[in-house]
Amino acid sequence: MLLSIVSCNTSKMAIPSRFAEAATRTSIKGLTGWMINQKISFGSYKTSAINKGWTTGSSRILNQVYSELLNIGMRQSTENTDGRYSFILNNGAKAAEIFCQTNLSSEQTDFIIKRKWATTISNIEKVDYAFSATIVPLTSTDQESWQLLVTKNYDASKDTTRKVKIFNIPVAIEEGVATNGKESITIRPIRINKITKKNGKESKLPFKIRSGYELRMDDGVVCIINTYDNELWMYNDLDENTTFILASIASALMLTP
Repeated sequence: MLLSIVSCNTSKMAIPSRFAEAATRTSIKGLTGWMINQKISFGSYKTSAINKGWTTGSSRILNQVYSELLNIGMRQSTENTDGRYSFILNNGAKAAEIFCQTNLSSEQTDFIIKRKWATTISNIEKVDYAFSATIVPLTSTDQESWQLLVTKNYDASKDTTRKVKIFNIPVAIEEGVATNGKESITIRPIRINKITKKNGKESKLPFKIRSGYELRMDDGVVCIINTYDNELWMYNDLDENTTFILASIASALMLTP
């Protein structure tokens, strides 16, 4: 189990050579394209059709003012969204049913400017996001369920990194863990800040975008989920049960918004 992934600087995720030499890469299929009866697969792992439940949401305007003289307005609002989905992961030898849930709560301020055309500038004030999953084994030899939780939090009032808060992109604190009560796996996001254009030239973004996750055990990377390039890297020196649990966690994370 080797090396931590540091934020990448190219459109392709930089996989440490020592880890790549000791890991197996597989392509992830099904993350893009036709989403009705969506299925994903990577290596010997395949999911059933993703059973997507209802997504519920609500929004509320907290405060709203507008100046007819200046044609400038401000609106403060909150939004709450909950979503659920589930699926079965199978590799021919083992199977598990995975139940997932997302919860998002956000507050933002919109600045509305009406001149020749209307312009709205949104400023995120607060974000609380939680992704949870339960992995239930369906194979008779596997008895222990796993619980997964990833949280993302942002509070503009505590953000000291943004000098101009209306225009700078906020970076939320994101962290996660999966556990069966005895063992634990740490989940860390990976972000990149450059993209490659069609002409092959690199372009630097003013902010970093999430490009995947790394899964860690005993402070070493054992799995890399690269959703930017749709690939998964799995450390080779792992037993069958650990590999299946990592694949189950990875499949749940692949589908997160």
